Amino acid sequence: MLFIERPITLAHVRDFCGRFSEGIRVEYKGDLDANVRDKLPKVVSSFANSHGGVLIAGVNTVNGVPQAPFEGFESPAREELVLTVENICLQNIYPPVLPRTTVVPTDVDTRVFLVIEVEESGEAPHAIENSKKAYVRTGNAANPYDLADVDLVIDLVKRRKEPLELRDRLEKAAEGRADKWVHNPQSLVQVTICPRFPRSALCSSDEVYDFARNARYRGGHFIDVNNVRRVPDGIAGQIPNRAAAGAAYEEINRFGLVFARTFFRKLPWEGQRDILVLSYADLFHSLCKFLFCAESIYGAKGFRGTVLNPSVAA
Repeated sequence: MLFIERPITLAHVRDFCGRFSEGIRVEYKGDLDANVRDKLPKVVSSFANSHGGVLIAGVNTVNGVPQAPFEGFESPAREELVLTVENICLQNIYPPVLPRTTVVPTDVDTRVFLVIEVEESGEAPHAIENSKKAYVRTGNAANPYDLADVDLVIDLVKRRKEPLELRDRLEKAAEGRADKWVHNPQSLVQVTICPRFPRSALCSSDEVYDFARNARYRGGHFIDVNNVRRVPDGIAGQIPNRAAAGAAYEEINRFGLVFARTFFRKLPWEGQRDILVLSYADLFHSLCKFLFCAESIYGAKGFRGTVLNPSVAA
């Protein structure tokens, strides 16, 4: 998403307003009055039908540009704003969209911001008004969403299908290459991180190679540079016989897929050589290492889209 971390402070909101004007993924509202609440299904569904986005209530704009002072809006007494947003979306968007909603306090006790973060949806198109109208983002600050015609609705369906099929192919290809090196399903760790909708490459294969050689992790690299080889769409590291741990396979590709598979180490239990246990430190090390790897390459290439929840197999 567009926020680097979950927005919980006034500083988060001010920083966001300093970086983003209204556009295809950002919208601001000065209040959360009846007029804004009526438009909420249209705004949220248009984000879900496009590339996801953020709506912040409590920010005034001129021609789409946020204007200081950033003071929020008067919070309604005894109203659960998060629950209000959820109910509006559940009752007025088909199929429903549940955004992540955060109430952010301001310097004034009675005033708040409401940050509504919407992910790009794999169930698009989402419609409103009893499923009669579907909206998409246009990027125009004066008219940030537009009614989708039949052809665009069909295109939305195709757009969801094609990147999901691509992501599945990328994952299956990485798993197939890993099978040649690490293929014991009883004692292995596998980590997969990927953009949720990888429509296009984040960079070239050569840039992935340069990233793997130059990016550092705890004094080393994400992939052992002595064992790097090129694979379709990216690079991989293959370690056929790592001491006490067996083989390992690690891959990064130009679509943002980060993949790793390695064996668990087997260690004596409380000094008893005849009883071995799996070292779950290997699982946490692989997860932390490649989460940091994904964050590094996504940040370097300016990717701020939705990432599929990291998949961990053990």
